[in-house]
Order: sequence, then C-alpha cells, then structure tokens
Amino acid sequence: MSQRFFFITVTIILGTLNFSVKGQSSSQFNFANKYIDSLTGRIIFKEVVPATGNKQQLYSKAKEWFIRNYNSGKDIIQLDDPANGKIIGRAPFSFQSMPATADDLNIYNNTLWYTITINVKDGAYRYVISDFGVQHHNEKEILDLEAVLKKMNELNLSEQMPFYLFPYKNTTDLITSLKKQMNSKDDF
Repeated sequence: MSQRFFFITVTIILGTLNFSVKGQSSSQFNFANKYIDSLTGRIIFKEVVPATGNKQQLYSKAKEWFIRNYNSGKDIIQLDDPANGKIIGRAPFSFQSMPATADDLNIYNNTLWYTITINVKDGAYRYVISDFGVQHHNEKEILDLEAVLKKMNELNLSEQMPFYLFPYKNTTDLITSLKKQMNSKDDF
C-alpha cells in the first residue's frame, strides 16, 4: 500500500470519526470488547436471534430485507441458498470525509465495504457482519479496515480518536433494520 494512499485513508477515517462520534454515548465508546474478535482481531458483529417462523418463512423475510434494504439484492447478493437457509452479500456504506489539509476545501465521498451473512433455521436466524474494507473516493483498491487501524495504532494515531466507532453507527442501524424485518408479521 502506498504511503500516500495510507495517509489519505487515515485522514478519511479520522474525518469520518469526527462526524460519527458526535452524539455517541460513552457506552458506545467501549464496544470494542464486544465487536472485536479476541483471536483474530477482526471487527465482527454477530448474533443468533430467536424468531417466529419456520426456516422457509424466515428465509423469505431475509431475502425481502436484502431487496428492500439495497433497492435490489441483485448486485449485493453473492450466495443465495434457500435449501440451506443462507444468504451472503457484499455491500457498501457511503460516507464523507473531511479534507486532508486546511487548504483543501473538498468533501470526499468514500465507501466502507462489508460482508453480511444471514443463516436461518426454524425459530431463529443468525447474522454476521464482517470483512470491513475502506475505499477512498478515487482509488480502486479496497484496504482491510483492521490493517488500516493497526497501522494507525503503530503510528500512535489511535489515541487521537476512538476509531473503532467507525463502522458502529451504520452497522447498528443495519442490524436494527434487519431485526425489524425479521420480526414483521405477514398479515395478508
């Protein structure tokens, strides 16, 4: 990874966090223990959720959620396996970052990529949101978020901002949306 690209990415993360952190409660600053896998150091959001319905009904709700949430699951869904009750998608969050320098007045549009896996069975479903990657607005390369965060830590930039909040807000909103869909009743 080029140094230029790394520093642009760090600027993106710090800038985004500057916007994301405002309004967050102090308990949200301590979520790292819950969402950082202790063995791999990877950011991962996962939960097994009890739900009313059989495997087929829950699969149908999960598939509908993909379609509604992403305005078409077609470009997002990478694996669609109704027989095994599994859907995997790779999707983006768009975000804006602050300029890299005081002379730069541009706001940059960037992307945080993630993978979402939903497994269903009778009476429950599991979601796993992981594999976060950062893509700068004019770069093709997607950088592993954990590698960027590790590099920030090595450069002593981690103390400047609680950067683990970066995916927190968008991901928790995504989870809330999924849970709402999976708990919905089809009263046709």
